[in-house]
Amino acid sequence: MNDCGAVPKTSLKVELNDTIRNSKALETCMIRANSGTGPKVVMIPDGYAFSSMPTMLVNMTDVTLQINGIWEASTFYDQWPSANGTYPDGLVGGHKDLLDFLTFINGTNITIKGNGIVDGLGYEWWIREWNHMNKRGRPVLLNMNHIQTAEIGGIKWLNSPRFFMYLSDIDSFYIHDFEIRTDILK
Repeated sequence: MNDCGAVPKTSLKVELNDTIRNSKALETCMIRANSGTGPKVVMIPDGYAFSSMPTMLVNMTDVTLQINGIWEASTFYDQWPSANGTYPDGLVGGHKDLLDFLTFINGTNITIKGNGIVDGLGYEWWIREWNHMNKRGRPVLLNMNHIQTAEIGGIKWLNSPRFFMYLSDIDSFYIHDFEIRTDILK
């Protein structure tokens, strides 16, 4: 990930630009893997944590996202991009639906595996929902749509802002050995 421009977290304070940069880095690495030959694996390395805005990956073939570290959702809720991939201009509003955190569309042989964590940092979203402050909705942690053959295994999925997975129009799916958990205490 670092060779694609990702910025690992070094403290609890994260900058908005770093979360956007990490989203673009994941997209860049996945596109490189998709167009490459040989092992087509993108690695979130063990011992590293990255805060990221959501990422949409379209037309991926024979790629693996190996998560051994931590990939967590950005805390910049008011800057979360819309489902069409555009960022708001500093104003809450615009497109009603938000882009889901990890989105795969029109892919073949997609694998998400590892021993790491995908954390949606959902607690703040839940509080905002209770207070009717999520004017643009809440994202799903993983969205896969129009996929031919996929596998998810080993990852720990934590604290989705909405629900954990929206899996639609998938032929041949192997889901195994993973954990979904919600921590209500912060």
